[in-house]
Amino acid sequence: MTGRERYPPTVPSRFHGTAVTGTFRAYSSPGSTRRPYDVSSRLHWPQGQKRDDLGTVVGREGAVVDLTQFRKSHLTAPVFWARALKAADGLTGSDINRSSHRPDVKALYEEVLPVAFLVRHLDIPGRRVRCRYLGGDNPCDASIQLSGRRVAPDGFEQPFCWVEVTSAQFAKEHLRREALGRYGTVFGDPDIHTTGSPHHGNREVISEAVTRDGTAPVDDACLWVRKAVARKATKTYPEPCLLVVRILPERDFRWSEWLRILGEVPLEAVRDVFHDVYLVDQWTGRVFPVG
Repeated sequence: MTGRERYPPTVPSRFHGTAVTGTFRAYSSPGSTRRPYDVSSRLHWPQGQKRDDLGTVVGREGAVVDLTQFRKSHLTAPVFWARALKAADGLTGSDINRSSHRPDVKALYEEVLPVAFLVRHLDIPGRRVRCRYLGGDNPCDASIQLSGRRVAPDGFEQPFCWVEVTSAQFAKEHLRREALGRYGTVFGDPDIHTTGSPHHGNREVISEAVTRDGTAPVDDACLWVRKAVARKATKTYPEPCLLVVRILPERDFRWSEWLRILGEVPLEAVRDVFHDVYLVDQWTGRVFPVG
């Protein structure tokens, strides 16, 4: 698909181009029997969860995430992965969109799940992986143990590694999530902003329909990745450490577009800090080694 196409008023757009007009409306016109277009569960959630007939995530809103199940010991990759999926299935789209007020949900979504994707990617015949989530005030987000014939203490692959997770995303992603949680839909407006005050009960998130070039989502992703990696390059972490860059693309990228994003990672800036760098597409769970 090329040029500019029309798409529903949702973010992220899953098309190569967009051209819509009008202002934000969360619900249909008065008296209409049509249900509002609810995309809150689709926008920020990986595949594999239970959904109802309308595509909404099935779960109990407000359910507490038990993070201790990932912290007690180093779990095998299949067990860590299964527990992460089960915990994710127990949440609703509203839980995710309000994660800024839920530390347990935020940790699961932004740290545990990306680590689970990485562990599943690394666990292969001849290299078995065990993982423990750390979080909190620990020096890194997780630690992994590797064993098998492909792992040697003096070789390329280390028997123990730390894991640090960072997010490459839109700077105002929290406002998009707030709008999704409150209204059920939001435009992909780069100038999204708020008006009013929560103390006076009149706070609103304002986004308007915009026209963007088809390559804009890729350009944005390249910028987000460069900034995210550069931030981590200025800090100190225990060695050896793996960097996981979690990214939420605004649409499905082609392989050629992923190659472009991988080429934008400033490896020179982090070679002395991180042993390896991985990009994780949280939409699909795909993991891309960098370099």
